[in-house]
Amino acid sequence: MDHNCTTGRRQREARRASAGGYRAHRENNMTCECAKPGFCPKYQQEMLGRKWEICQGHNVDAGEAANLRHAWANEAQKQALLPLPPAATPAPPVARCPHLGDPAKDAGGENKKQACEPCGNKPRQVFACTHPALAPHETTLPACAACAYRPKAEGARPLILRNHLSPGDVLVMSAAIYSLHKAHPGKFLTAVDTTANAVFEHNPDVAQIEPLRAAGAETISCHYPAIHQSNERGIHFLQAYCEFFSEVLKVHVPLLTNRPHVYLSAQEKTWQDQVHEATGKKQRFWLINAGTKSDFTNKRFGHDRYQEVVNRLRGKVLFVQIGASDHNHKPLKNVLNLIGKTDCRQLVRLTWHAEGVLTPTSFLMHLAAALEKPAVTIMGGREPVVWNSYPRQQLMHTVGMLLCCKSGGCWRSRVEKLGDGAEQDGSLCENPVIGEETIPKCMSMIEPEEVAKKILQISS
Repeated sequence: MDHNCTTGRRQREARRASAGGYRAHRENNMTCECAKPGFCPKYQQEMLGRKWEICQGHNVDAGEAANLRHAWANEAQKQALLPLPPAATPAPPVARCPHLGDPAKDAGGENKKQACEPCGNKPRQVFACTHPALAPHETTLPACAACAYRPKAEGARPLILRNHLSPGDVLVMSAAIYSLHKAHPGKFLTAVDTTANAVFEHNPDVAQIEPLRAAGAETISCHYPAIHQSNERGIHFLQAYCEFFSEVLKVHVPLLTNRPHVYLSAQEKTWQDQVHEATGKKQRFWLINAGTKSDFTNKRFGHDRYQEVVNRLRGKVLFVQIGASDHNHKPLKNVLNLIGKTDCRQLVRLTWHAEGVLTPTSFLMHLAAALEKPAVTIMGGREPVVWNSYPRQQLMHTVGMLLCCKSGGCWRSRVEKLGDGAEQDGSLCENPVIGEETIPKCMSMIEPEEVAKKILQISS
């Protein structure tokens, strides 16, 4: 029995050695000649980590390594037979940046140098940069050439993007503008005419409007028709604007970001926030938007329910209540009240300083997404979940839990008639919960205790 086992083992080993010898022989002219890990011209791929070990024959069976190298060689040969891509069109000339200042000097009066990232961190001469979004700032010439704030290439198609929808809708459009320029660099020059121009301050993809008007730029009235397919297609709000741009500009505009885009200047980031000014000290805080506009009261969670959230977190979270003075914002107790005390740009800065935000679907929700801040969004069943999803936001929704939102958002405008003659009076909630403050049933199903728990989990 033992003799047979030993004989069988020796036979298997002999076969292995023979096969390995054959494969090694076959591999004579396939040995990698690279002296260190990196791109291998023979196999036309990066040889790093385990691949590099296998290519060098380290810690691997010789036959297995030979088989892998043979497969890599075949793949490289296939790639070599593919037709070459068309030669790239030379980029249009770019003007010298008007914000590039004089050479910076060190303490001894000599020209200052610093590591240049586009040059592989080699030392390069440093110049002052006077751009309003960056100053005070110093840069190298290669870094300046790669800067997003440089003047756009000559010959770009000038556009004025007109959008007089709500500030939240306007802000979401910034993702499509970003995607347009990423997909078609140097091809378009864009300015905006909107109800919230302040959110585009310091945006490198947005030019001053007057020069474009003087040059006869084309004006496009922007909206997002794909909203009417939002329940059937599972489409995001950002994507809807990209599809609109693709249609009107006759170029493909893929969505290349997962959020709106808002920019603060270097100076803005150093300014003291309004909470610090009001309390005399720097501290953590959450913004709370506890109201609605009259045209969309179906987003109402209820003043008393917001107050319960605040009460449950008293001593653990400082809430700062914000909202426009001409909207429906009843002051909460035990909060810092900034209702009517923030313009659009001040709210941008305040959100940048905040730890997170509590809000219904609103401008504040999209602003938090743009600044990559956590948010707890009380959504109910009015809007599809995919339409409003952002990476750092917790959507508290009830879509699919009621017949009225069984297959998606109901998209109703008001929870009760206001009798103001507005078309929203014809788009009412099917399941209002009547009380001191009438709210949609889908909102009443979300408990303040759940909301407070979400905030505490994020805050801690």
